Amino acid sequence: MIVILVLHDLQAAASWADTVTVMSGGRLFAHGHPRDVITRSTLKQVYGIDAVVEQTARGGVNIQVE
Repeated sequence: MIVILVLHDLQAAASWADTVTVMSGGRLFAHGHPRDVITRSTLKQVYGIDAVVEQTARGGVNIQVE
């Protein structure tokens, strides 16, 4: 089954999605597993924010904006 869902809540996307796609300026910026895509570098480049991105024991991602 395939479900396409647009979210602006990165924490929810990281928690529930098997694959995420990050768009910037109407173009594909990154695509893959949340732990590989939702990184400090991606958040800085796309959103201009400094954040702490930690991997959880269950393979998820925890995001804390500074």
